[in-house]
Amino acid sequence: MTTDLRMPSGSIGKTYVAAVGLALAAEGRLDLDEPISSWVGEEDWFSRLPNGEDLTLRILLSHSGGLIDHAFQSEDFIVAVREDLASDDPDAYLKPRELLEFAFAQEPLFVAGEGFSYTDTGYILAGMAMEAVTGEAYYDHLRRIFLDPLGFELTLAADRRDLPDLAQGYAHESAEIFGTPLRMVDEGGLVFNPLTEWTGGGLVNNPQDLVRWAQVLYEGRALEVDYLGELLAPGFVADPERPAEGYGLGVRVRDSDGHGLVFGHGGFYPGYNSQLVYFPGSGVAIALQINSDKSEIGDHTMALTQLVLDGLEGETSDAD
Repeated sequence: MTTDLRMPSGSIGKTYVAAVGLALAAEGRLDLDEPISSWVGEEDWFSRLPNGEDLTLRILLSHSGGLIDHAFQSEDFIVAVREDLASDDPDAYLKPRELLEFAFAQEPLFVAGEGFSYTDTGYILAGMAMEAVTGEAYYDHLRRIFLDPLGFELTLAADRRDLPDLAQGYAHESAEIFGTPLRMVDEGGLVFNPLTEWTGGGLVNNPQDLVRWAQVLYEGRALEVDYLGELLAPGFVADPERPAEGYGLGVRVRDSDGHGLVFGHGGFYPGYNSQLVYFPGSGVAIALQINSDKSEIGDHTMALTQLVLDGLEGETSDAD
């Protein structure tokens, strides 16, 4: 294991999807509260979409659309992944349109905008809507407005199996769920095509790039306009006594029990676990990636947080 290796970061990729949505809104190319039917309503599948007429990009990015999560709530998705793994084509993957199919037959979990249920399906739909607005592939747009200008050289689109400098991942959890091999990298590439994940995550990262991304994003420097209010406002507040906590646009906001509010996201990908946190009170970002999908990454992140922030407080006391 070396410091320049990359790992799939799973749902941390949602932080980039939401940032692209905010960038398009800042450019006046879309309104986050406009029904997505404005852009994809003419598609032959739209009438089968649960809550379709009531969905907006803001609702999708805050997981308040009432859609199931195909990744963990659809047995048919698990069957489809197992079939791809067993096929003779190692580059086979499920396209965005195919992923929506797993939600079409399902009743909505709640009225759009009136609840919270985490869903990769909603983010796939958000990606499709944004591509319809721009006429540009999501990954191309992401590279052009964020990755290239900000110099994130260790962050790559997970758009093929043969991504460079991948750490070997060990899929203990996914072997049981999806029937993956234990070792996720074979002959220099992932054992199956990561394009299935797309805007549900869809990136390979390195902790060095992740902490820089957190600081740029959560310090309000990713765009030239003021976007933090929209980014961090919870779409649905579970506890009225803690109105600042919840899920904003691609970001979890919670109290860290000792170090103030913390912003961030976790990520699961077969063979890998990732965690990214940012503490606005101290301006500290911490990223942790582990090359196993069955790890106590939450506990490890908390322990690392204590070491870093307690150390900073100690330095401040010494300086005083």
